[in-house]
Amino acid sequence: MLENPDNLGAAWFVAQAAIHPTVDATYLAMTETDFANTAVLWQEDIDEIPTAFQGSSSATIDLVSHAPGRVEYQTNNAEEGLAVFSEMYYPKGWTLTVDGAPQPFFRADYLLRAAILPAGKHRLVFQFDPPVVRLGTTIQWASIGSMFLLVLGFMAYRKQFDALWES
Repeated sequence: MLENPDNLGAAWFVAQAAIHPTVDATYLAMTETDFANTAVLWQEDIDEIPTAFQGSSSATIDLVSHAPGRVEYQTNNAEEGLAVFSEMYYPKGWTLTVDGAPQPFFRADYLLRAAILPAGKHRLVFQFDPPVVRLGTTIQWASIGSMFLLVLGFMAYRKQFDALWES
């Protein structure tokens, strides 16, 4: 097996954010970036955020579990920090919670996820739960229930109709 010595892991904290005005500038900046220390951000993807973060050599962010539609991390950081996650950025349907509270996330390094995380020890969960899937599930169960009621109604009508012919 071939090992990648530049692998940064499932997630890591960076010391600074390099914010660029266009997607092209963001893409071009990636050719000269040390991704272990800098997150490359596109201005359109983010609100106002700091560009420098107090890093700590003892800061950790560990992948706890990874399953389809759910990724969980444990983090411990003395200061607020910018974390980059080795997960594809796809905002539709994905949510991030920090200790159960919703937290915004944004695109970094052109295609990865990033978030500003509060200081302290926290449990992070990325969950894929799009509203359209919940709506589809509700419609599915309502349809199954309606069909069941129609079949029961038809059987009751048929039984009543058969009883009428026998008399």
